[in-house]
Amino acid sequence: MVSIPEGEKITMQVGQVRMGGSEDTLGAKLGRVEGQVFYLPAEARIVTGSETIDNEFLEYLPKPCALVAMGEIFFTEDMTKDLLKSKILEIALMGVIVAPQPILSLVKVLTVERMGEVISTEEYQRRKENKDDGNESDG
Repeated sequence: MVSIPEGEKITMQVGQVRMGGSEDTLGAKLGRVEGQVFYLPAEARIVTGSETIDNEFLEYLPKPCALVAMGEIFFTEDMTKDLLKSKILEIALMGVIVAPQPILSLVKVLTVERMGEVISTEEYQRRKENKDDGNESDG
């Protein structure tokens, strides 16, 4: 633990910083930050790599939580807006979220921190087919 004297500011050079709910305390002492700072919600559920989230997954969550996605998150076609709203408070994204069209706008609204993109299942499939066909165009 580092103690910063009252009234002093520090400069921080970072690649990425994970701040679980401490951004107000730490941010007050930072004079300048170089690099990317990604604020994570306190007590978030963190998923790295590739993960598929379905209704059953959300039903098993003991209480509503924030979701931090570092990689790819795929929401299944059976996902309902009501269940998603009741179980996921917010999403912090470093990567890609793929969601079916009926919940796409809700996922975008819940994604309050984003380094990456939120796309529809249809768009993901289109890009995958283009890549498989040797056409790398994202347009």
